[in-house]
Amino acid sequence: MSKQTKTASVPGLRFPEFKKSDEWILKPFSLLFKIGNGKDYKHLSNGNIPVYGSGGYMLSVNDHLYDGESACIGRKGTIDKPIFLTGKFWTVDTLFYTHSFVDCIPKFIFYMFQGIVWTKHNEAGGVPSLSKEIINKIKRFVPPGVDEQKKITDCLSSIDDLITAQSEKVNFLKNYKKGLLQQLFPQEGETVPRLRFPKFKKSGEWKMEKLGDLTTKIGSGITPKGGSENYKTSGRPFIRSQNVGRGYLILDDVVHINEQMHSTFSSTEIKLNDVLLNITGASIGRSVVADKRIVGGNVNQHVCIIRYNGESLHPTYLCQYLLSPYGQNQIDSFQGGGNREGLNFAQIRSFVLPLPKSLDEQKLISDLFFSLDELTALENDKFEQLKSHKNGLLQKLFPEIESDEKGNS
Repeated sequence: MSKQTKTASVPGLRFPEFKKSDEWILKPFSLLFKIGNGKDYKHLSNGNIPVYGSGGYMLSVNDHLYDGESACIGRKGTIDKPIFLTGKFWTVDTLFYTHSFVDCIPKFIFYMFQGIVWTKHNEAGGVPSLSKEIINKIKRFVPPGVDEQKKITDCLSSIDDLITAQSEKVNFLKNYKKGLLQQLFPQEGETVPRLRFPKFKKSGEWKMEKLGDLTTKIGSGITPKGGSENYKTSGRPFIRSQNVGRGYLILDDVVHINEQMHSTFSSTEIKLNDVLLNITGASIGRSVVADKRIVGGNVNQHVCIIRYNGESLHPTYLCQYLLSPYGQNQIDSFQGGGNREGLNFAQIRSFVLPLPKSLDEQKLISDLFFSLDELTALENDKFEQLKSHKNGLLQKLFPEIESDEKGNS
């Protein structure tokens, strides 16, 4: 029976020096490389040779399974994250490695692996699995010479270097903020922070206050009867847990409700500078300050509105404290067995937070963290843009091929 296949023998984007070169050649992976099985390492001693599984680096031993460059793909477990290894290494049985390359270079195969939707080739109903037989049948176009392959890998490698550098910048900012959080809030058993703005060094000790004594409202909303059937593309913003990030709003998928529905939820209407806190699910503990984009909207039952009294508590300070290790530890303390299942309003009212006497000092601290959050978000956007740019290049630098036969595409 014939199989419907859509192919293009040259990529959509080709380097100028190769535009007049021969068309690429369609080959199964079985003609390009051989696949090696990982092995058990438990008989080996500790050493400096890395061991990898489908999830990445595991430990180091004193012997190697392979020495050279290799594009690796998971056999079991994580099957959709190719790994490029070079030098001496050992792989366990959850990770395939490639070797004995014919008319192709290993890193070119690695980038080719990144363009494959490996989950389409999953053979198992439970733990995802790949087989040599399935991988060997996959067909891809390959340039007739390795020079073009090297040009493509050099291009994509340079993008990877930029992505790595940008990721390190984002992680540095996150770690820098984490360090400041530990210095600008008093540590357990202390009444003043170890790092303080000069103008407040003589302002005395901080006080420990219960959140319930500093707020006029602590409460969440409800989901309309009928659920998503009530959601509109315009109207009053309806804030769900996925819209609350770590110090920032995520509004790309925000839904709305109409005025009639809103009128029945008047007690959950969001006001400017309300602090929103996720109180259930995997995102429990995420917090943000409400801005004018969502003022007048409502929250569902998974999001708690914390409305400060305006006299002794600054909203951004509260938000940053809830996001700090100290605030997160209090949230964790109410979760039995370490599972973050949910917070009730009494627990939230019982939160204890350290407060300087001056709202100005709170504002300086929160402004510093807010500026760091903005900078981190900006750098993270650049990181995402680089990843998106690379994904676009992967689609354009390799010829398109689609097939309805499992194992051929």
